[in-house]
Amino acid sequence: MSKFTKILVALLATAAMATPALAIDADFKGFFQARGIAYDNLDATDVTDDNARGVDQRFRLWTNAALTENVKAVFAIEVDNVWGRSPFGKRSGGDVGAVGADATGAIEIKHVYLDFNVPELDTKFIAGTQGWDQGRGYIIGDDGAGLKVIKALPGVNGNLALYWLKTEEGDKFDDSADGDYYSVQMDFAAGGWSVVPFIGYWDRQDSDRVGYVGFSVDGKAGPVGLGVTLIANDWKDGNTDGNGYVGFANASLAAGMATFGAEIGYMGDSDSADGQFVDVSNYNNFAEVLTGGKFDGRGTIGAQAVSDTAMNWLYGKLTAGLKFNDKHSMDFAYIYAESAEDGAFRVPDTITFGHEVDAYYNWNFMKGLSLTLGGGYLFVDEEFAQAKAFDATLLADGSNLAAAIAAADAASEDDAWKVGTALTYKF
Repeated sequence: MSKFTKILVALLATAAMATPALAIDADFKGFFQARGIAYDNLDATDVTDDNARGVDQRFRLWTNAALTENVKAVFAIEVDNVWGRSPFGKRSGGDVGAVGADATGAIEIKHVYLDFNVPELDTKFIAGTQGWDQGRGYIIGDDGAGLKVIKALPGVNGNLALYWLKTEEGDKFDDSADGDYYSVQMDFAAGGWSVVPFIGYWDRQDSDRVGYVGFSVDGKAGPVGLGVTLIANDWKDGNTDGNGYVGFANASLAAGMATFGAEIGYMGDSDSADGQFVDVSNYNNFAEVLTGGKFDGRGTIGAQAVSDTAMNWLYGKLTAGLKFNDKHSMDFAYIYAESAEDGAFRVPDTITFGHEVDAYYNWNFMKGLSLTLGGGYLFVDEEFAQAKAFDATLLADGSNLAAAIAAADAASEDDAWKVGTALTYKF
């Protein structure tokens, strides 16, 4: 080593020792879940043999890194996979669950964002890919990239929030293909009640625009918990326009070891072709067989009779729970559901889905580790079977409409069921 090199190394070492160390606080949280699932007749008809069974797993990990109490960077990953290799080649996400698994490309980036607070402004900023939830999930209930600005309003015990969610990024030379959702939301709390009014505007690829207005209220009236959400939208897509609505209400009561609940939901749009309320990216899951429940679809295992993002529903739900002790509990639900609005290009144009009964047993057998056993049974209505047969037969261009109608007329209902077990570790 030359004399100059020795001097340079000595200077760098001295500088390193003299530089104050940056103390980074990091914490982790997440969960692992493995599910075994079996189901039959989710197509609601007796035409095909669609029973299936399998095991899947999910792992999520959140990492928070902070130099000060006012700034943190958040990074979250997710891994979903089915146990066993697909005989048709690799599944999307890679064969993490396969024999000899050394999968690549199986890790999903769920969240990556910066969360910082400016004390002088009493304002928080969250920028990046993060979770979004507005209108009890009926407008947005998903992850996406964007910016939240949340200003504290101490005088009214609330916050003012400004949202910008980037839904599409189109041609880099033409912003007419972009999609952006903007919203103003306020959160107030008083006397054990929270009130959240909001307005939103979705500008999607210039020709498609949707405006939203609504509110949610949650609180307690004596021993009864209550919640209400009302939303209206006004949309325009080219030369077509319309209005859709969402109404939701629930009530709950705890009585000793038992809890009881009831909820009703309406979401639909009489002006849209399929009767669906036009949302940004919702999440709507209220029943095990119909919309997914605890054993919803995460790839090739787990499923539901109707998409958990469907927004044409009129349903009622009754729930009951029993908590025997800190380790053991049970939950029960009865659901009746039908379509809220007609589908102009569907046979039948209105659907009664049927009556569903769900039940679950929960065992928290050690800290962070729990086991859930349960499932659901759907007493399928004939209209639902006819609609499923019609959708399964109709081609995208509608050229075989007569054949699809004939398939609907010939279909007969077949009850659907699903059972599963889930082992979950939260840390």
